[in-house]
Amino acid sequence: MAADLTFTSWSRPEAGHRWMVAEPVNGSGESHRYLVPGVGMAHRYGPASETGLFRHFAEIEPTEASVLGFADAYGSLGGTVAEPIAIPSGERSIVGAGERLRSWVSEIDAMRRMVNLWDLARSRDARLGDYVLWQEPGVRWVDADQRGRLQSSEWIATDKLYPDLLDRFPRGDVVGPALHLVQRQVNRKLVEHGVSARLLWDARYTRLGLHIVPLSLIGFLWFQFAQAIDGDKDYRRCPDCRKWFESTPHATRSDRVFCSPSCKASAHRKKIAEARRLYAGGVGIKEIARQLDSTPAKVQGWVNPSGRQSK
Repeated sequence: MAADLTFTSWSRPEAGHRWMVAEPVNGSGESHRYLVPGVGMAHRYGPASETGLFRHFAEIEPTEASVLGFADAYGSLGGTVAEPIAIPSGERSIVGAGERLRSWVSEIDAMRRMVNLWDLARSRDARLGDYVLWQEPGVRWVDADQRGRLQSSEWIATDKLYPDLLDRFPRGDVVGPALHLVQRQVNRKLVEHGVSARLLWDARYTRLGLHIVPLSLIGFLWFQFAQAIDGDKDYRRCPDCRKWFESTPHATRSDRVFCSPSCKASAHRKKIAEARRLYAGGVGIKEIARQLDSTPAKVQGWVNPSGRQSK
């Protein structure tokens, strides 16, 4: 089966999104705040071009402002996160789709926890023992907030729950149980958000092929995470735009620092501007070169393009 996302696309409204109070179309009569897309044209794009988007999603702050910023950049999550709501329109209401903050936070938290667990298991980090605990009658996963308050807990295996699985783990092993839990949770999300196989035509409509196609942005994010696990992929953060991007050798040069040529150029412009600011403030060429991890010759050219020798 091909894990081809060529046919995956999503939309973001040119007018952005907004938060509004509306009622769900379920007859409850209760009003909630929903994230809804703006009215007008929508721009379609391929989220697969953002190779580390699932990591970016996992770092979103659980606030309306942060969620709004992500939605404006990448679109609504869709899938099971979206609810049919009654949107006021003049004297009537029209049925539309809205997404609650609590639904976004639930998905963000789930992604954050599993990405963190996967990272710790891959690196065999000693901190993994804070999350995977051997207790009677088996091994369980726990996650707490910054104040130490328990947020999530699940038995991975016990002598009655998946006893065969428990027998496969050496007593005290935390890596195996952690990876098994990540597998279980990611599979749950792939099913929940409708990520499944489809027979699709190629671009020229000459051949049918089998593809895995997420039908929503949230489905794509979980599938992208699954692909990262499958490929044991490495990621790094772009020092300019701060986005995550895949740095696995087959995807990019291992020494690549920036996510794109535009970010590389942007960082270079910022370095030149900072060099000129420091120079105008009386900092010497050699010290500027040290602070910006450059050479005196390059700094000389940045602060004095005319070629006149500077101190």
